Amino acid sequence: MKGMKLVSNFIVLAGAAFSWGCRSSELSELTRPRAADIITKSQAWTGAAVEFHDDNNSSILTCLSTRKLAIPIFAEGVLKPTERTEGLFASGKLLPRDNRWEILLVFKSGLRITEVTGITRSAPDGPDKSVDSGTEEVQFTWELNNDKSYGDLLACLPMTKTHTGAALIRLYDDGWRTEKVELKTF
Repeated sequence: MKGMKLVSNFIVLAGAAFSWGCRSSELSELTRPRAADIITKSQAWTGAAVEFHDDNNSSILTCLSTRKLAIPIFAEGVLKPTERTEGLFASGKLLPRDNRWEILLVFKSGLRITEVTGITRSAPDGPDKSVDSGTEEVQFTWELNNDKSYGDLLACLPMTKTHTGAALIRLYDDGWRTEKVELKTF
């Protein structure tokens, strides 16, 4: 009887360990759809700045000002939304670069990942380079929703349909977290 109870306890413990192991591997598996979901639900995504280069005699700034979509305040290096655009972008920065302006816009909504194009394991970090860092780099394409509310703003920005981006995602004991998002328009 005592032997049966011991075998029974072993089976229960082995089943629990097997079950935990399955959940652990499910937690760590990063598929393309899951990566897109993790990125777009992160704070790094909602605070990611889209970078534009204004090479043609400040044509972007001229367009935004003329259409009353944004107010450039050069002394402070900011681009303030107007009543027409305050629901579209949260903030903007103006950075002088060589003979052009670099414009960084943080959109409030409207950005979406169209496709995850690749996932690669990042190089190990820390003192022991042989230890896996648990970090994945996710490459993707993204677009700004082309609905009517963005119409005038999109007319001023040099944007094609889709753009490239990258995110760093790290695996923690409770799941994946997005650490950094980079959005490109060129």
